[in-house]
Order: sequence, then structure tokens, then C-alpha cells
Amino acid sequence: AELLRTRSLRREELEKSGYLTKLGSKMKNWKRYWFVLSAEKLTYYRVPSDVGRKKPRGVIELDCFSRFARSAQTHTFEIATDRRTYYLTAESETTLEEWMKVLQNVLQKSVRRPTVASSEKSSAKVAMKGWVVKVDRGRPRKRWCVLTNNVLSYYKKTTDKVAMGRIDVTGCFVQEIDQCEYSGSDSDWESSPSSSRRREYTIEVISQNSNSLYFLVHSKQDKDAWLYHLGLESGNLITAKTDTEKLIDNLMAAEGNPESIFWRHPVLSYRSEAIAEPLTSLPSDAFKKEAVTMFKSIQLFAAVPIDSAGVDYHVKLAQAAV
Repeated sequence: AELLRTRSLRREELEKSGYLTKLGSKMKNWKRYWFVLSAEKLTYYRVPSDVGRKKPRGVIELDCFSRFARSAQTHTFEIATDRRTYYLTAESETTLEEWMKVLQNVLQKSVRRPTVASSEKSSAKVAMKGWVVKVDRGRPRKRWCVLTNNVLSYYKKTTDKVAMGRIDVTGCFVQEIDQCEYSGSDSDWESSPSSSRRREYTIEVISQNSNSLYFLVHSKQDKDAWLYHLGLESGNLITAKTDTEKLIDNLMAAEGNPESIFWRHPVLSYRSEAIAEPLTSLPSDAFKKEAVTMFKSIQLFAAVPIDSAGVDYHVKLAQAAV
């Protein structure tokens, strides 16, 4: 019943509409629009009656590389895409939470399904991409960074075909530090609202010849993702394994032997108690939450007796979860 309820609410959890106030890209003034979130697009109109009748004032395309987070300004959140970062203000804290929840669902759905556009741009697998401030020799510059096959390429614009530079991260040491010293400023980075009051997360990349580069991001979600993927591509990712990951290692070492005692481990048995901790060492809270949801679905599928008539239906549910 719970699976059916979740399935029926899926569309509702991915769509929303309502008024938000948007910060302009050029004039830097705030204007109120009617926003409609549907089909992984956030479209905005002057008033609700314009929907379906008039051309929208703009469209924000969302995909698995989009990022969003709260801003320092009251009831404000930001959405970072390939094109730019948008700043939107809700009318109340409750409305803000509702938008954040639905956007989180859209992001999780996009992460599970690779986009066609990303596969067409390059045959190489993109591990991570997004806007960061690159600090080199004390000078901060906002750059569009793409991490592919152990190489971090950075561009001035998302549409640029030729990178301004590339960094081979193989063998580099990656860590988060409290802050780095830099002089000057980057106008694009500081043009965001209340930027002086927003926290900067600093990532240090130390090359094999002990030279350091620094990357600044405003979102904890972005910081966690960059730390994870840079560490993974550099070959120096160090994470404490969870009990579930240790169990999987033991099962692989036993080559899946059906007689192995590890198959009777409590983690692989049905339990009525809720899972209280992440099962895997993933880089963000969103991924951890999705992993718990997937595990519960698979656990229920494997542990509960099913009538022969319902086998096909439950197989489809399991395939959809994976």
C-alpha cells in the first residue's frame, strides 16, 4: 500500500506553481512572477492567467547538474544551472520549504537518469561540473569547471568550446580548509544578493609538486559533491566505510557463496525498525536519502512473500526503483 501511495504521489511531488520574486540578471531589481515547475522546467509568467495563453517571460532548465540552496536573504533560495545562478524569494518560510522539497525531488529524479544532452556533448563521462571561484596566486576568478577523466577543465562561459586551462588531478590531495587568502574581487561572484554575508566553503587541491589551488563555493551541497568527485578522480578519496559497505566487501570476497554466513547478516533481513543511518558513504544528504529509500524498496521486495499473480507487477516496481 505504501509503495502504491508513493507511486501515485510521484507526479504531485515533482510539480508546483506559485508566486516567487526573482532577481534580475542585469538591472539587479526584484520582480514578482508566477512560476510553474513541470517536466524539469521552471517557467515563469507575469500572472497566472498568462499560462497557456501567452509566451512565458523565461524558462529555467533543470537537470542532474543543477544545484540549489538557501540564500542569506530572508525566504530566498538560489538555483545554479549551466547558464547562470538564479535568486528567488518566497512569500513565507512555509512556501520556501515547499519549493525546496519539490526541487529536491526533481534533482533526485534527474540524478537517477542521465541526460541526453550531457552524453551528446562528449563521449567522456562527466563526473562533476558547475560554477566555482578559482583562486590562483591570490587572484579569485569565477569559472565554469568540468571534471572528466581525472582532468579538471575550466572555462569563462558555459558555452565556450576551448578551455582556459586544464588541471590533471591524478595523485593530487584534496581537502576542505577554513579559508584561503586572496586579494581583489570577482564582480560576477560578488553580484549575488548578500554575498558578503554568505559563507564561503574552500576546497584546496595540492598537486604532487606541492602547489596549491583553491576553489570557493557557497553551497554545502556543492562543497560535498566537489570534495567527493575530486577525491575520487585523484585516487585519494578516503572515506570511512559503513557496515553495509563492509558487508558487501565480505560477500564479494566470498564470491557470493550462498552458504556464506554473511547472507544472514541483520542488514539483509527484514526489520520493522526504521533505518537510522546512511547505508553508504555518499557525498550529499540527497544521495543518502535516495539510497535509504531504494534499500527499503529492495528489502521489502526480497523479504515479503508475493503471490504468483503479482510477481510481474512487483518486478516492474523494483526495476523502476533501480
